[in-house]
Amino acid sequence: MEAPQKRCRKSVVWEHFHLETPNKVRCMYCDRQLAYFNNTSSMMRHLRSTHPAILQCAEDGNIPPVPRPATDTAGPSKQGRQRELDEALVDMVVKDLQPFTIVEDEGFMAFVNKLDPSYVLPSRKALKTMVTERYNISKEKTMEDLKKADFVSLTADMWSSINMDGYLGVTCHYITPEAKLATVVLGVRRFYQTHTAQHLMEAKALLMAEWGITTKVQCMVTDNASNMIFSAQLLNLRHVPCFAHNLNLIVKKALDQTPLINEI
Repeated sequence: MEAPQKRCRKSVVWEHFHLETPNKVRCMYCDRQLAYFNNTSSMMRHLRSTHPAILQCAEDGNIPPVPRPATDTAGPSKQGRQRELDEALVDMVVKDLQPFTIVEDEGFMAFVNKLDPSYVLPSRKALKTMVTERYNISKEKTMEDLKKADFVSLTADMWSSINMDGYLGVTCHYITPEAKLATVVLGVRRFYQTHTAQHLMEAKALLMAEWGITTKVQCMVTDNASNMIFSAQLLNLRHVPCFAHNLNLIVKKALDQTPLINEI
């Protein structure tokens, strides 16, 4: 049964979509479902890229064509191409750490249009929604993989930005059923509290609970900072000093004790 539709709608796109759930809409012409967060930009993009004739009729004040059933084969390749390029755009933004506003840059828009004039770039907000959906899907898959792992280990680090904003990063390492080493970043969180062992312990405990690994963690690798070591002890976890950090300290101390090198 379809969810009751809200009545405070003014956009023309609502003549072409059903509200399936508070956060999902379905196209009347091809049955494609889209995420909905009180913004119609993704629906407008869908109409422009997949059903331009219908949108043109609506904008001209004419009666749009009768909705086609999902089995109609008209225009599937174009819709598939749009979806394929959307996925490629999300890949680029995630891998290259690009800002969502890249889709509003004139040079980028011109470049994309030159590559494929039929591709309709998503809005900044729509791109953010697409990236969020990709993250949620990846997180769900990773959590399923973590359920299969008997034990995991964590690495954690704390640092400050150029503006002296504190950040805590926690990474999880485990062996897959195929005997392969896997690594996943559990989170990089802004740290507003003072960097005490108690606050660090609480933040790490929340991440462990969020990912469902509280009872699986065997050890935690950090630098030799006292607050990091004590936070692991508060979690009743074995603490392992970071080898790379220790090696760096050894080299620095050796260099400091070599006057000849310091004079170079």
